[in-house]
Parts: sequence; C-alpha cells; structure tokens
Amino acid sequence: GPLTMSVSEQPLQIASDPRVDSACPPSPYVYGHCATEDEHGFPYFRTKAELQADAGWSCYVQTVYGDIPSAGYPLCVYGWFKLYMTSASGCGCNLGSAQTSCPTGDGQLFARMSGFDDPGYGWIYSSDLMRGQ
Repeated sequence: GPLTMSVSEQPLQIASDPRVDSACPPSPYVYGHCATEDEHGFPYFRTKAELQADAGWSCYVQTVYGDIPSAGYPLCVYGWFKLYMTSASGCGCNLGSAQTSCPTGDGQLFARMSGFDDPGYGWIYSSDLMRGQ
C-alpha cells in the first residue's frame, strides 16, 4: 500500500554523545613505500646517500619534489605509480618507452590512463591496488 509517512516526515534520531570511539577511524590497510620484494626492475633507494649516488633519480626527485628527502627511506620507484616523463627523461632516468596499450603485468610502464591523456605522464602498473603511492 501507499506510504503513510514521507521520508521528510520521519523523525531524525541523533545520539546524545557525539564523541567518536577510540577505534575510529579504523587503521587503513595500505602498504608502506616498499611493500614488495620485487621492484620489477625499478630502482630502490635504502638511504639518502644511495639516492644521491644515482644522478638521474636524484635529479628527478629534486625536480619533482624540490629537494632530496632526509627521511622516509626506503624509496621505491615502483611504488610511485605515476611518473613525470619529461622530468625523468630530462634527468637521464632510463625508463624506456611507455606502452600505449593496456598493461597486463606488474611493473609495466604505460602511457594512457583513463582521464589523464597527457603525454607528460607515465604510469607503473600494479595488480595490487593496496600498494602504497
């Protein structure tokens, strides 16, 4: 039968204690920077000194982020997902050509992402969506 009360007429109940439980928000299930043992051929930097010793990638990090970080290591390029190809190329990072077809394997560099058809971007495919960014 027909509803006797519209949605707007239904009473709204609000809890008298607006505090949030200590377990909220729940801990996220997201890996750290280097969650995998397999970096799929991308560089892995354990320390700032290791990054600085690689002329191409230290140039890339300085160009994109403004400085070489002192903390937050290890840094894994595979975990970055999105690369600025013009900066990488200009700094001498050896990435090869990004494929234009859909990637099928972890670690494949690809050039087309839905909504981001900018040739200046490259993307690193991972089948694990929980991988850190």
